Amino acid sequence: MADITITAANVQQSTASIDTRGTAAEAINAGQCVYVNSSGLIALADASASATAAVVGVAINTAAAGQKVSYSTKDSLFTIGGTVVARESYVVSATAGGIAPASDLLTGEYISSIGVAISTTEIYLNPYATGANPA
Repeated sequence: MADITITAANVQQSTASIDTRGTAAEAINAGQCVYVNSSGLIALADASASATAAVVGVAINTAAAGQKVSYSTKDSLFTIGGTVVARESYVVSATAGGIAPASDLLTGEYISSIGVAISTTEIYLNPYATGANPA
């Protein structure tokens, strides 16, 4: 997959963002996709397994394991911190925390939508883990 190259310092939620926070299970950078693991900690999402593909949002801040991490669960103008293609759908990639164009999903990877790019820098963020795994 060709993941978006994200600069953590450029990630920014809008004033309309719906955010939540939790404790990081591992090092997480702003702009990475996250899920809630079986211990209730926030971890990096990836499309390789049903459990890890259960995306809940995109990290807003960088955190080390054991620190608090905030993440956006919905935002109409989320600045992703990288370059995207307007009107392209984006999903959780097979790389832990990564975001890729939906067209880059490979057979056997779980489909978890992040949202749709509305400009070259912003995504209408609305994470949704479908649980689907096209074989």
